[in-house]
Amino acid sequence: MTRATAAGECKRLALTVYTKQRLWSESAGYCENPACHTPLFPDGVASHIAEMAHIIPATTGGPRGADGAGVTAAERARPTNIVVLCANCHTLVDKSPGDYPAAILHGWKRHRIDDVSRALSAARVATREELREQLEPLLEANALIFQLYGPDDSLSEDRAETWRREAAQSIVPANSKVAALLRQNRHLLTPGEQSITDQFFLHADQFMRRHLFGDSTLGMTKFPKGMDKIGSDADDLE
Repeated sequence: MTRATAAGECKRLALTVYTKQRLWSESAGYCENPACHTPLFPDGVASHIAEMAHIIPATTGGPRGADGAGVTAAERARPTNIVVLCANCHTLVDKSPGDYPAAILHGWKRHRIDDVSRALSAARVATREELREQLEPLLEANALIFQLYGPDDSLSEDRAETWRREAAQSIVPANSKVAALLRQNRHLLTPGEQSITDQFFLHADQFMRRHLFGDSTLGMTKFPKGMDKIGSDADDLE
C-alpha cells in the first residue's frame, strides 16, 4: 500500500469499490459541473466518459495543492474529495486551478447531491389513487424501455448497447423514485402489496449494482409479479 512519505508528501491511493459506487450514485450519471451536465453514458458510446477528479490532488503538488495542507493520502482518496466530471471539465478544472479552487468543486458536489435529493424525494399522499397516479407513469416508462431494448434472443450489439445505456440512465433513476414513493406511503399498501414491494426493493438494488457498478455477485432477482398493479383498485392483493 502506498502511503505518505516521511517528508509529508502524499502518493496516490487507489479508490475503493465503495468510493467509486458512492461517487456514481452521487453523480446521477451526469457531469457534476452545473454549467455542463454532460451525460456520462452518451449515445453511441459503448462505455462511460466519466472521470474521477480529485478536489485536493491525489499527489502532493497537483492542482489545488495549496488547499491540501495537512490532508493525508487516505483523506484525498475519500469520496468527499472527489467530483465526477466529463473529460473536458476535468481538464478544465485541473488546467485552471486558480479559477476552480477546492471551495468551488466542493460546491458542485453539494449542488448535485441536493438536486438528486430533491428529484427523488417522495411525497406522502393521502389515498391509493394518488399513489397510483405517481407510480403508473414510472412503471409504464420502465416497461416500455424493457419491451423495446431489454435482453432477448437477438444478437444485435446496437440493441445491447442501447439497453445498457437506458438501464443506467433511465431505469435505475426511475426505480429509485418508485422505491422512495413506496417507502413513504407503505401505510396505504395491503399486506400482499407490501410483500411485493419488498421483493422490488431487492430487485432494484441488484439491478442498480449490476448496471451502474458492474457488480453481479448478488445475482438478479426478477421484477416481481404484481408490481405493475400496486395501488390499483383492480388488484386484490392481500
